[in-house]
Amino acid sequence: MGRGDWENASRSDLLLIRKAIKEGWPVPPELRRPIMKAALSPLHREDTPARMVFAIARLMIAADRHALEMEEAEAKLRTLSKLVSACKTIRPHFFLSVQPLLVERWRGLIV
Repeated sequence: MGRGDWENASRSDLLLIRKAIKEGWPVPPELRRPIMKAALSPLHREDTPARMVFAIARLMIAADRHALEMEEAEAKLRTLSKLVSACKTIRPHFFLSVQPLLVERWRGLIV
């Protein structure tokens, strides 16, 4: 299927796009928006069958879910980066002074 043919995509073509999104296929970022725009274009036509509308809706949900997962992953990465940076500022002697406290605390938690 060529670059502009996604406007006439079948339901199985939409399923293929959903699969690419869910499985993280290497689709160049500059092609993602045009493909999605073309694949969603039948929503604006009155003669689009209901089954196609539902297939497009499932595609939209998959794309939104993927975007949300990517945002959450980026947020986690930012948090972990901050944590690692904070840990790098702790001096080694600090752990030696806190270790007995931590050991006692963990002993109380172990059943």
